[in-house]
Amino acid sequence: MLPLRGKHGTRFFLPPYQTRPFLPLAKGGSRGVVPLEEDLPQPLLGKEGGSDGATHTGSTLMDGTLSSATLAGTAAAPALQEPWVMWVGPPTEVSESGGSVDPIAEFPTFMASTLQCSPYYHDFGSIDELHVFHEAIIPDGQYEIQTIRQGCGATTEVNFSPPLIVDTSRWGDTVGPFDGQTWPAPDGVVSIPSDILATIDKFRGLPMAPTKARVDIAPATPNRVIDISDITRGINAFRGTAYPFAVTTPCP
Repeated sequence: MLPLRGKHGTRFFLPPYQTRPFLPLAKGGSRGVVPLEEDLPQPLLGKEGGSDGATHTGSTLMDGTLSSATLAGTAAAPALQEPWVMWVGPPTEVSESGGSVDPIAEFPTFMASTLQCSPYYHDFGSIDELHVFHEAIIPDGQYEIQTIRQGCGATTEVNFSPPLIVDTSRWGDTVGPFDGQTWPAPDGVVSIPSDILATIDKFRGLPMAPTKARVDIAPATPNRVIDISDITRGINAFRGTAYPFAVTTPCP
């Protein structure tokens, strides 16, 4: 668990991409790091048309102790010699309505942030769950997240909390099979009855639909709206199409 009493910065550590179907470790304390590659890897065709080598766009879910996560982001770009370090930015309130970002009275909301190049200090412990969206958070990836207390030197590694390691699901794998009441966590398979139907349910605004953060998979940085592109991207993932987005170097 990461210490989150008082104001902290949170970093993601994003290391250089290594050529393999799955993405390498990324490090962050509300700082983060993203991997890159020269060429997009060919997907490995998985069960039910799913693609193990492609990647899943979603969001990073962080509870008050940053103890769990499911990520979103993008894939491959030119290879980097050094890892990236990025930071979780200011949280904003987002509507669960599939067609709206701004809060609407009749819909619940969730808290979301994106990544940025400079530290941002906030009492993240006051937020039960924080979803982090950025093109550098890509499917089939593994990341480290760390926090640092405001006032401590960010260039000194011992000032950061021990890393929390989080994994992203594969491209297009947004939920597990519906259990009659809820859509459970991603199950490693991309399927029409689960992943595509869940996205359609959210697009239609059905009450049993999953949280928007699960099924918002397009564009590279998910736009916090559920539209036809989220559905078609999911169908492409089911067909075995590789992750379509490229990571650009975000910070100097």
